[in-house]
Amino acid sequence: MNFRGNFYYSGINNNIEVLPNPDTLIVPIGPNGEKETYYQNSGSFHIGGASVFADFQLFKMMIVSMNYSYTMRDKWQEIDNIAMNKFNIAVNYNLKGTYNFNLRANYTGKVKAPLTNLYFHPKTAQSIAKVGYDYMTEDMPDGYLESKVLLNFTFTVKNLFWKGIMFEPQLIVRNLLNTQYATIGRQAGSGTRPVDAIQPSIFNPEGYIPAYHPQAGRTWYLRLKMTF
Repeated sequence: MNFRGNFYYSGINNNIEVLPNPDTLIVPIGPNGEKETYYQNSGSFHIGGASVFADFQLFKMMIVSMNYSYTMRDKWQEIDNIAMNKFNIAVNYNLKGTYNFNLRANYTGKVKAPLTNLYFHPKTAQSIAKVGYDYMTEDMPDGYLESKVLLNFTFTVKNLFWKGIMFEPQLIVRNLLNTQYATIGRQAGSGTRPVDAIQPSIFNPEGYIPAYHPQAGRTWYLRLKMTF
């Protein structure tokens, strides 16, 4: 058994993030809502967290590895675009030194969406009025990107020789369960436009372009490593 733990604490000065226009006289808002929000220095804050690692060699051919991380900012608050909790576990089985099986599960907790990303927040009469027309949100917006679990598998054959060349074929399957998930959009800007022949419905509310990024489902890879 092997256990490790890490703690960290760091300070950030002159943080840059998208915030509402603090003075419309100095920076006038444009006719289409330009400069309602823009990148600004928002002051200082601190980030802290901890991570724990554990490895167990259950028997000669099998090792189980786990790690957990916790991340927060001042006063135990969540950080935009970052999951507060993450957990990973991997099982590695090596058969006769030739066949290696590796199965990994990755859990990512809920991720706090910035207030400016309207897609993840409850829609209100005030937010619709601010945008100027109705827009789409996720099915049950609560201000967070939902948690997810991904399963990945790798099968490797080692020590194959032919005419002095060593071959190592490998099969990699990512997102083994074909989980449908997305990440949060991080490019600030207005993605809204009225419904018309070009865009029959509104997918991107004001705030981020795009509001979210769909990720790949189950993906298969074949890789061959050759050593001369």
